[in-house]
Order: sequence, then structure tokens, then C-alpha cells
Amino acid sequence: MSRKIGTFGIAVVFGLVACGGGGGSKSYSELRGKFDNPTGDLGADNAKSVAAALQEEQKNSQGMGKLGLSSVQGAQSDQVIDCSGASYGSTSVTCTCNGGGSVSFDASSMTGYQEGDPISMAYEYDTCKMEEGGCFTTVNGTGWYLTSGAGAEEYCFAFDGTVENCEEPKTTMSIQFCYLEGAVWYLVEVDNGVFAVTGSYSDTDSFEFRVKDKDGEWICSGSAGHGTCSGPGGQSFEF
Repeated sequence: MSRKIGTFGIAVVFGLVACGGGGGSKSYSELRGKFDNPTGDLGADNAKSVAAALQEEQKNSQGMGKLGLSSVQGAQSDQVIDCSGASYGSTSVTCTCNGGGSVSFDASSMTGYQEGDPISMAYEYDTCKMEEGGCFTTVNGTGWYLTSGAGAEEYCFAFDGTVENCEEPKTTMSIQFCYLEGAVWYLVEVDNGVFAVTGSYSDTDSFEFRVKDKDGEWICSGSAGHGTCSGPGGQSFEF
């Protein structure tokens, strides 16, 4: 899966929905604020836990190319999800999955949309079974896609539900990430604090990841699960 899934066909879906409707509860600026203002305190005692949380989020998001609006872009060529019955100008679009079930998209929160306004689009998978190469992926759950405006290079994405495919058992997922500053950042909670994390971590190979905590940004690197973090004001510690 490409990490920069913000380039997927938002315009494909957006062309199917109108610019009116009711209000929505998701705010791009509110979510972005969580990434800009984390509450955690990174240190030698929890750096590995934060790195492990990053690993888990990345693992859970590996199949996200099948979820959310990106699936609609794929539907234009391989018909895994078919939106051909959708009517131009409607605020809600329901698409059928090639193995049964459906996925619906709702842009009714975009009241009085003007070019450049923030975009908020919700989606819901209802036992959507997608077949590719003889493998079925079944998805149930809800989520949303947020960006600061059409064509914006930064966006946020979330999914809460279950995913089951031919290679792995059913997995419950709760994923939230944003593509910011040219990288995918995940929100993770460790020691009752929230951190924004990007990069990679390995118990066996070399690694480098970045963490934003309440004091600023840290750069952590090392190998075989041991490393050093350097942060605000020249602080550093080993873990």
C-alpha cells in the first residue's frame, strides 16, 4: 500500500456528491490539533513502548488501501467495488462489493461547500466482501476522511471496525492517522499520554522514528531495539 493515499480519487467520489446537506461532527482543524499538541512525555522508560505502538498501528493499516475512499478509485478499473449506480449530485452514495455487501459514502456534512473549504466525508462498510486474485476481504465498520480542502497535500483518515481476509483471521481495528509534512503520522496512547509518531522501528535491524510529545519533536534512531533519542533543547537519552 502506498503511504501517500491522499492522492487517491477523492475527485472520483466528490464528483458524485452535492455540496449541500446537514452538519457533521468531524473537524479537520480539531483533529490536526491533536497531532500538533500531543500530551505525552517521551523518555527512556517509555520510548520502546511508543515505538511498539507505532509498529502496531502500521501493521493494522497495511490493508487500508482497500478501505475508505481509495476503494472507489480502484473500483473504476477492477470493479472490486461498483459505484456505477450512483446518481450525480446526491450527498450519499452506496456502492456494491463484488463478493456481496456494500459500502456507502456520505458527504452531507459539506454544507454550502466552496472551493478550498475543508472536506469531511464519512463512510460505512456493511459486510462488504471484496474478491481479488481468489482472496476475499470482508470489512465491517465506519470511518471518515478529512482534509483542509480540495487538492490539499495534507489529510486525515480513520477506520473503526473489523477486517477479515483469506490470509489472516478477523481483526478488530481502530486506526487514526494523518499525512502531514510529507509523512504518515499516527496517534498512539502510552502511559495515559498521546504521542504523534512517524518512521519505523525494528527489534532486529536499524531504525529511525520521530515522536512529537508535549515538549516538542524527538528523533530516535538505533538498531536491534536499542537506540538514542535527541529532542528539544539538545536533550537526549538512550533506551
